[in-house]
Amino acid sequence: MRISDFDERALRTALGNFATGVTIVTTKAEGNRSLGLTVSSFNAVSLSPPLILFSIGKKALAYEAWRSAKRFVVNILEEGQSELSSRFGRPSEDKWRGLDVQEVECGFLFDEAVMAFECHAYRTYDGGDHDILLGQVVAFHDMGRKDAHPLVFYRGHYNRIDRSGGSVPPPHALFW
Repeated sequence: MRISDFDERALRTALGNFATGVTIVTTKAEGNRSLGLTVSSFNAVSLSPPLILFSIGKKALAYEAWRSAKRFVVNILEEGQSELSSRFGRPSEDKWRGLDVQEVECGFLFDEAVMAFECHAYRTYDGGDHDILLGQVVAFHDMGRKDAHPLVFYRGHYNRIDRSGGSVPPPHALFW
């Protein structure tokens, strides 16, 4: 499709063909307010300095609080945490009710996460209807879940990674 032929929904559906991991980003905002947000737009940016990014929609209820956050934690979710992802993916005052989380310098760790990254805010960039927040990793936590598999989002649904073992290169891959 050419750009003049599609709308935002069609583009969103097309982009859904790219599988992403699922994270929950947490922080302690002004007034000791706990914030958490499900994010699939998480990426590694640089190893030196150690930078990661995530993006947040400018229409998000806590948008201004996230823009002013000085630190945050990115929790990589495990495949059994789709309910937790859904809970933090929608506006609610009860997101934290009944959860056992560990508070650290930059936010909160979920015990069942695969891995977590503590970050200090590094830079923010305009990204159209989203802002792109870069964080400098100051610590990371292996949650000891060596047998865990990450939660994956693909074509509008949570998915699992095939555990049949081994990997198969795409048919067009070139090996020298």
